[in-house]
Amino acid sequence: MTIIEVIEKLKESDSPGQLSELLMEISAEFAYLISQLDEIQKTKAKEWLELRELTTSDSQADKKWDRTEKGIAENSLKNQVKAYDKLMSSIKRRLRIMELEAQNIL
Repeated sequence: MTIIEVIEKLKESDSPGQLSELLMEISAEFAYLISQLDEIQKTKAKEWLELRELTTSDSQADKKWDRTEKGIAENSLKNQVKAYDKLMSSIKRRLRIMELEAQNIL
């Protein structure tokens, strides 16, 4: 599920049950993205050293890595992970507000 699809589902979800289901789906996607990012970072640990030997600084090696297919994927995954993390946080906050409203605390 893409982040856009999640946002569209979120716009349509208005009950605690729907939000909880969506939170579970997002959590699963979040875990999957983290596992993909982990694999890329393992590869980076090996390949970056090779790039470093071909450059004169760490910064140059970082820039070369960022231009590789895996470097681009790493940056994309990091952004997706941040977005999913923010969505999960906002859903949890909304669920908490719904809980308090149901208890007439707010």
